[in-house]
Amino acid sequence: MAAKTTPVKKKKTSKTTTSATKTSTARAASAAIQPGEGPEATLILVVAPLSPSLRIELDGQKTAKECETLGANTQGIGVYRESGAWASQMHITLTQFPVVKEQYGLGVFAYFLENVHTLGLNIVAQKSKHSASSVLSSSGSLTIKVGREARNKIHGVIANVVLGNEALEGKFNALRGTADNEDELATSLQRAADLGVELRTKKPLLASEFGLSEAAIASARAAATNIIQGRTERSLGGAARATDTPATNRAEGRVLFEMRRAMKVFNAAAEQGYGASLVPGPATRSVLAPNAGKSRTNKGTTPAK
Repeated sequence: MAAKTTPVKKKKTSKTTTSATKTSTARAASAAIQPGEGPEATLILVVAPLSPSLRIELDGQKTAKECETLGANTQGIGVYRESGAWASQMHITLTQFPVVKEQYGLGVFAYFLENVHTLGLNIVAQKSKHSASSVLSSSGSLTIKVGREARNKIHGVIANVVLGNEALEGKFNALRGTADNEDELATSLQRAADLGVELRTKKPLLASEFGLSEAAIASARAAATNIIQGRTERSLGGAARATDTPATNRAEGRVLFEMRRAMKVFNAAAEQGYGASLVPGPATRSVLAPNAGKSRTNKGTTPAK
């Protein structure tokens, strides 16, 4: 009689482990997504369009100020990428388990997609503004460098012209100033130009011999003017900021409110076996699941009965 063989039991993989693996994979993929080009951009084309009346109703649930305040707690690019990953997961669940639509209609999903896409477009616009500010900043540094070179040049020429004349040397030393900042550099250049005009009248031969020409004086004045204009432009344009603009914060906050709504519905559905849970990542966890770490700690320290 043949010996009985014991069937090998397959090791079960917990839903939690599977969900965590999928979430990690989705996050890694979303990290390469550029604003405005995420999954939402494609899904908007396949999901039924949002009706204007429903959009108005949903917009009215949160004020612009509430959205801006919430959005100020996170970084737009992180929220955009995580919400885009959620959009793909939500679409799969809604497609595979139509029963979830009873709690989360396609109109609300379309609203979610629209807001994620709006956030992406705001981030793109924000980057353009910051890039422009960076260009202004770089241009300002170059202008100052050119200004200092112009100052050194005309000062060298003037020093040769006034050499040995105690009165003129004293006057030159009194007005030469410094190049420590933009204001002082511009002032120093303007004073040097004024003195140059005076020396061309008082010491025409020396001025001509050492190159104190009208062109040299005009160059110093132009450098001073460029420094003043550059400073004004940077003041009006604003310095590049690492933080999100108010418009991005508003779009960001709206997405966060919608992520919070979606998380409640889809996670409840996941508990009943309909799809996977929506898990906040590093960019949104502080807003969507601020007590997640505390909950895990409490569970780990609960004594067994």
